[in-house]
Amino acid sequence: MKVEVEGLEKTMKKLDDWAAAKQKGIKDNVSSTAKLVEASQKSKVAVRSGDLKDSIGIVEEDNGFTTKVGPKNPVGKRAHFTELGTVNHGATPFIRPSAEMNKAQFVAGLTKELNTP
Repeated sequence: MKVEVEGLEKTMKKLDDWAAAKQKGIKDNVSSTAKLVEASQKSKVAVRSGDLKDSIGIVEEDNGFTTKVGPKNPVGKRAHFTELGTVNHGATPFIRPSAEMNKAQFVAGLTKELNTP
């Protein structure tokens, strides 16, 4: 018995194009949300010298599927004192509130991207 399938290459090309478009959409959503979180952190951080605020940035990983947003070293290694407080100074959270504030928008964008044909 011999079976011939016509149009398989065309279908595979369409699937590859669809997957590439979905990946781009997901990366765009991750990137735009990271920019919102960065701006929010910079607006919420307590400013004494401005060094901590200036150290806040975005690091892209996993070919754009993952980003880390927050203070970078060497100044960033002291950010937890501001975020969580110390014995002598109360907490002034700016990292977690910024992430929480943008979580719903991120999930909505991701859901929209994945549910769009």
